[in-house]
Amino acid sequence: MLKKFLRFLVIVGVTLTLTACTSAKKSTTPMKVIRIGILRVPNDMAATRQMKILKKACAQNGYKVKYITFDSGVDANKALLSNSVDLATMGDTNAVVAMAAAIPAKLVWINDVIGNNEALVVKKKLGIRQAQDLRGLKIATPFASTSHYSLMMYLQQQHLTDQVTLVDMQTPEIVAAWQRDDIDGAYTWQPSLDSLHASNYIS
Repeated sequence: MLKKFLRFLVIVGVTLTLTACTSAKKSTTPMKVIRIGILRVPNDMAATRQMKILKKACAQNGYKVKYITFDSGVDANKALLSNSVDLATMGDTNAVVAMAAAIPAKLVWINDVIGNNEALVVKKKLGIRQAQDLRGLKIATPFASTSHYSLMMYLQQQHLTDQVTLVDMQTPEIVAAWQRDDIDGAYTWQPSLDSLHASNYIS
């Protein structure tokens, strides 16, 4: 069994829970569909999906799983608000946003600490060696994400809040912009992080 299941699992209303997948009685009625929004992040949820663990458990109890992939928790919150998904995984920032915005959702699981799954990287050719070298650079990150929050805190600690140009981009856009040389750096997460080759890790 996986030691952890989700980073953040948010559920719409109170009628559907994970226990519905594992403890509901078998029925001859058509399978009910549970729509789960997941992020493009290599974590336990990705492993659960790949190994079909949740899918098998739900099928045994009359439930069918439908996965819907998002690039960030911002999109996941929009899907929760529009009732396009029943469950969604997201980082802590967007979980707080969901609760602060009174989205009809409930936090039911905290999975792990992000750690080095996300980081600030800059082009190696720029020769950046310390925080103050970031002055004047253009750095991309998905706004309203955990990466955005971490980046803002880092810049504030280094007294660089007004010294760096921040650009709002989703993870696929960041990779494309990096390859075009449109940005100097990025604060993002895996697997996009590994696509930013020839980079220096700053934080």
